[in-house]
Amino acid sequence: MRFIKISVLVLFVLLSSLLLNACSDAAPSQTPTASPNNTAAPTGSPKATPAGSPRPATPTPPNPTVDPSKPVVTVRIYASLPLSGVSKNSGQALVNSMRMALDDFTSNTGMVGNFKVDFVPLDNASADASGPDPDLERVNAYQAANDPDAILYLGPTSTATAQVAIPILNKAGLTMVSPGTTYPGLTKTVPNVTAADEPAKYYPTGIHNFFRLLPTDELQGRVDAGYTDAKLQKHKVFVVDDGTSYGTGLTRAYEDAAPNYDLVLLGHASLTYKPDNSDQVAEQIRLAQPEVVFFGGSAVLGARLKTKIQIAGSQAAFLGGGAIQNNTFLQEAGPSAQGSYASTAGIAATGLSSRGAAFLKKYRDKYGDSIQGSTIYGYDAMNAGLSALRNANKKDRAAILQQVAGLKNFGGATGRWSFDQNGDTSLTIFSFYAEKDQKWVFDSLADTSANLQNPPAPGTGPDETKVTPTPKGTLAILPPSSPRATPAATPGRPGPATIPASSPKPNDNLVDAVSNLPPDFKLYRIAGLPVTIYAPPDSTLNGQPAQVLLVLHGMFYNGSDFGLPLLSFARDHHLVLVAPTFNYNVNYKDPQVVANEDLQLTKQLTQVFAQVSQAINLKVQDKLLLFGFSRGAQLGHHFAMFYPTLVRGAAVLSAGAYTLPQTQFFGKPLPFPFGLSNFTQVTGHSFDIKNFVTIPFDVQVGLQDNDPNQVAHPYDPYTGNNRVVRAQTFYQSLKSIGVDAILNLVPDTMHEVSPGQIKAAEAFLGQFVPNQA
Repeated sequence: MRFIKISVLVLFVLLSSLLLNACSDAAPSQTPTASPNNTAAPTGSPKATPAGSPRPATPTPPNPTVDPSKPVVTVRIYASLPLSGVSKNSGQALVNSMRMALDDFTSNTGMVGNFKVDFVPLDNASADASGPDPDLERVNAYQAANDPDAILYLGPTSTATAQVAIPILNKAGLTMVSPGTTYPGLTKTVPNVTAADEPAKYYPTGIHNFFRLLPTDELQGRVDAGYTDAKLQKHKVFVVDDGTSYGTGLTRAYEDAAPNYDLVLLGHASLTYKPDNSDQVAEQIRLAQPEVVFFGGSAVLGARLKTKIQIAGSQAAFLGGGAIQNNTFLQEAGPSAQGSYASTAGIAATGLSSRGAAFLKKYRDKYGDSIQGSTIYGYDAMNAGLSALRNANKKDRAAILQQVAGLKNFGGATGRWSFDQNGDTSLTIFSFYAEKDQKWVFDSLADTSANLQNPPAPGTGPDETKVTPTPKGTLAILPPSSPRATPAATPGRPGPATIPASSPKPNDNLVDAVSNLPPDFKLYRIAGLPVTIYAPPDSTLNGQPAQVLLVLHGMFYNGSDFGLPLLSFARDHHLVLVAPTFNYNVNYKDPQVVANEDLQLTKQLTQVFAQVSQAINLKVQDKLLLFGFSRGAQLGHHFAMFYPTLVRGAAVLSAGAYTLPQTQFFGKPLPFPFGLSNFTQVTGHSFDIKNFVTIPFDVQVGLQDNDPNQVAHPYDPYTGNNRVVRAQTFYQSLKSIGVDAILNLVPDTMHEVSPGQIKAAEAFLGQFVPNQA
């Protein structure tokens, strides 16, 4: 039966190829008919029908964005996901999240302007397969490519299926947004990880049409090696892959990073599904006696190997990539899953913003607890595509592709992110989980962003860059990987910007331009920090010193992207916009961690401020304006408290916690970071209240930013249990000591920086800009 199935598929593909070659790339006119078993139709959703077939008329619900003078145009968004077999739960959860995004974006009308969106999920797995099937993926890709109404393809989620689909859809000019693939060779070249002809062979037109929302395996292999050392505290490792591009790429990246963490590699084996060689590999592992087995591969093979390892008598811990962090692995391994750990690309639920937390609550209310690790990325993938359709405002594949490629600073449920020139996400967060009682339990987070920007100085060895465990199970800072694992430029495309590790000489601290930044918003290295700066033309200053606006980003942002929305304000007011990037400790709910970190970061910021003038060759005012959001608002108000003579005005938005400018709370000492009773002991100098009260404050918070689970609870007795109450308490405390403060409670706003908030902050800060006339 398997032979017959493949023969039919091959015949189908040949016919489809002829049809595709006979039609234009933008909108082919004919569509092959897919097998009925290949089309998923979840309860409550329309069944997928071949493009070109008659479709029943659907009444269009009232929608205020619809222009009645123009016709309603149908557009189709396909999703290709595993909806059968062992991976069906994760695939169905992605379909659920995508349908939720469509409903939310269109207010349950299915309309984006005058476009009626038809969402068609397709199944790329069969019941007897171990995961997504490349043969079925090929069928799905041709169906979408040949559908003249198709404008977007969400998925696939495995490397093998993406390798098949990308070239087909690239020729058709159809944009792909994947919520799950992580193999770097799909988008870029990474020495020792990707093949020599990757990624060029996937893009016959030379234009990248594939985008993804998860960071890639060469980064994940790096953090996995760091986790082995810092959290598991084990160093003898046996490495196993499953022979796929994903598995071999992940394990090679792990092996490349291993020397930086003093890991000893005892051996490497490849596991096969058919014939099953798991007994032989398990025996190799038993003889090698490792402390850890690192596995790169699928959940089914990982579970099989973990079971056989235990039967063989090995007590080694088992660490794998995101492919095993699911119920499939737990169910297949059963009791043998004990002692397993997994890393996933992306941020765990505990680290999500309130927007992400709201998605999780709404999803669980609607679908129960069926959510999987990548589910939330399906929501963002659909939203990205719908935003592109809205912005393009036409049924045109090239226009949709251009809009998706240009997405920058996109506010999604997973955070704020951008696509780079290769189609990769700017998000660089990884989450670690441990198996406990047949469940995956969150363990810690790791962020590689600062390490990509700060390679070690020449001669720095593993001892100097070794990870040390951080408080409360948080893996906050990881050393960079070996040079071989550093992403290289795709042929014909610029590579990632790198920041010199050595201290810059005067006027020699400008970093090579970053491709997605405006040419006048330049990246520097100052006082050990990556700092993006806009400097106004000297001719606009009339010989006067320029005013500095210091912009402080929140968790999981970076200075460049966070500063962009304020760039027009800086240009219009001739400000020097200074946007540093911090590698914040992700344990932001520990008051002592934040307090210690802010003592260091505020000192670095004084050095940045002192050196800006020399870096840009402009004189600057002796006081700065300050704009901070979330974690950046915490840092910002601490900067104002520590160095009040340097601050002219401060806008602090949505801080998770505040230090009250008072020494007592109901007659009892209030120590830092809750208050200032021990300020001199902590900082080494007394609190300069005389200058602090001269700083005007704009305290802002969204009225829906009131989730108690998103804040650190040790502050509750002093400032309340959510950001809204805490902002009000901080404002009242400022007013009580004579600070000229205003409070902005922003309606219909969660934990985000809305355009209205930016406009209000600009109006507030604009009052204190010296007149350059």
